[in-house]
Amino acid sequence: GSNDGRTNFVSRPDGYYAEMQSQKIIETVYLPDDGGKYQFKIVDFMGDGTCCWAGNGWYSLYEGRDIEDESSQLFYGQGDFGRDRVHIFQAGSTPAPTTSPPTHSPQPTVTKYAVEVTIKFDNYSSQTGWYIASVDGNLIVDRPPGYYSGNDTLTVVENISLEPGEYQFSVLDANGDGFCCQQGIGYYLLDFNGDTLLYEQGRFEFSRNETFSIGDPPRTSNAMASSKSAPFLRGSIPSSDEPNRKRKHVDK
Repeated sequence: GSNDGRTNFVSRPDGYYAEMQSQKIIETVYLPDDGGKYQFKIVDFMGDGTCCWAGNGWYSLYEGRDIEDESSQLFYGQGDFGRDRVHIFQAGSTPAPTTSPPTHSPQPTVTKYAVEVTIKFDNYSSQTGWYIASVDGNLIVDRPPGYYSGNDTLTVVENISLEPGEYQFSVLDANGDGFCCQQGIGYYLLDFNGDTLLYEQGRFEFSRNETFSIGDPPRTSNAMASSKSAPFLRGSIPSSDEPNRKRKHVDK
C-alpha cells in the first residue's frame, strides 16, 4: 500500500495461500514508477510468523524486470516476525546491482519429533486453551481460549513438530472450572511415537502446568504448579482412567 495508508495496491488476505505449505511463491506486482514511497506489510494470523516449529520461512522484495536477471533486492526478512512486520520502500529509485547478490549458507538439519496433542472438550470448548513453550519461556505453539469455539464436546487432535529438548505444556480455562464434571468430562493427552507423555482429565481451575522432554528416549516430568487464582496460577486433580477417544483430526 501507499506509505500514508490511503491506497491499498495489492492484498493477500488470511487463507489466500492455504494450499501452498512449504512452497516458494513468486508474484509480480506493478507500481507507479514515480519514486513514491510504499508500505509492505506481512501478517501472520496465529502470531508466530513463518518460521521455527512450523518450518523456516522468509520473504523478499525485488525491483526490476526479472528477479533472476536485472532486479535489485529492496529488502529481505526471516519469518520470525510474530504477528506482523512493516517495511517502507521507494519505487523506481534503486540502481541495478553491480555485484552478485549475497548468498545464504544452508542451515544445519535439526531432527524434529512429531508430538500428538489431543484435547477432549466439555460443553464449552470456547473457554479452553493450551500452549507449549520451551523451558526458557519461548512460545512454541499457542491455542488461546476462543481458538476452539464451536467444538463443544468434540475431541481435537493436532500434530506438533518439536526439536529435542524440554518443554512446558499449559492447559487453560477462561472460566476457572476446567473442562469437566457437570459440563462433561474432558481430558488432554500428549503422545509421542505411541507412548503417552502426559495425560490428565480436565479437573483443574484456571490452568495446569506440566513439563515433558522429547529426545532419545523421551521422558516426562511430573512437575506441576497449582493455584485457584486467575489467570496464570494453576490447579490440578490427577486421574487414572483414560476414556475412549473419537477424534476430529486437525493436522498441523
